Amino acid sequence: MAFEVQITAVYRNYYEAICNNNNINKVNNINKVNNINKVNNINNINNIIIKKKKNYEDLTVGDYCEVEDSINGYIVVKTNERINSFYRLDPLPSENKEQLLASNFNYIFCIMSLNNNFNIHRLERMIILSYSTKAKPVVILSKSDLVSNVNDYINDVKEILPDLDVIATSIITKEGIDEINKYLVYPNCILLIGASGVGKSSLINEIVHNNILKTGEIRDKDDRGRHTTVTRKMILLDNGCKIVDTPGIRSFGMINITDSIQRYYSDVVQIIEKCKFKNCTHHNEPGCAIREALENKTLSIERYKHYIILKDEARRFRKRSNKHCKYNRLETKKVFNKILNNINDEDE
Repeated sequence: MAFEVQITAVYRNYYEAICNNNNINKVNNINKVNNINKVNNINNINNIIIKKKKNYEDLTVGDYCEVEDSINGYIVVKTNERINSFYRLDPLPSENKEQLLASNFNYIFCIMSLNNNFNIHRLERMIILSYSTKAKPVVILSKSDLVSNVNDYINDVKEILPDLDVIATSIITKEGIDEINKYLVYPNCILLIGASGVGKSSLINEIVHNNILKTGEIRDKDDRGRHTTVTRKMILLDNGCKIVDTPGIRSFGMINITDSIQRYYSDVVQIIEKCKFKNCTHHNEPGCAIREALENKTLSIERYKHYIILKDEARRFRKRSNKHCKYNRLETKKVFNKILNNINDEDE
């Protein structure tokens, strides 16, 4: 008889999963596998191991599926529809494809540390990718004890993301932990994303008051972290809240997020809609609202520049052609420089 489980970890040859079936038989080899979720203390919750099969190699953390017990162990017989999912670019340089990280979550903690690795444009990319999942992003500025001007960082983020919660946190001083705890309630499932070394695993350790995840030191040279989380893993809190830890993401590529770019840059889109011609290239056409906004500084050059960069990157991913990608990068640079040159010429 089949019963429903949720995938909590993905490894090379097997999945870990949880279920609330009271009649499930204990898996004999479950204790042989390292790093079973040690915080799954809720009554009637069981951990099981599912061997990978070719037909279900695309399962990810958060997926719900139906499994049956067999002489060879538990097997997946059906996968249930996902509410949402989060993808990243495949970390292999030779691959130009997406990699599925997690599914079925309703919040995304976009974590960025307040050290030399802080980058507002990387944060923008994280938010745009979050919008594509329909989950609500929350900005977590970790390691606030490293800086004396925390409020300046918060204000900088609020300036570009006025509608989002921004929480400065420190594992050392415990700043922001109470604010984070407000999200850690049933039935929330929270996905943690960020670069290596921003403190995702340390934050989870603080939340559950148990060093269940390994943490690593930061390289002094560039404030970048070492990869201590090498797989995706769901942590189940005693109150039923779920947290998904993910490996550090080096590059937040713009994959399948055209609508999210339009949402994040809604101010730019609204200006474009005011152009006299629908196919305006924003070069020398009369009645160009973009050129007018750049000239009178109601639209910053920096913001418009990144809008073009991200739009082009999303287009390049869709094309998946190295030759076309190179052309588009050059073309984007030419287009933007031409717009700036025209504006500068008129100012002189």
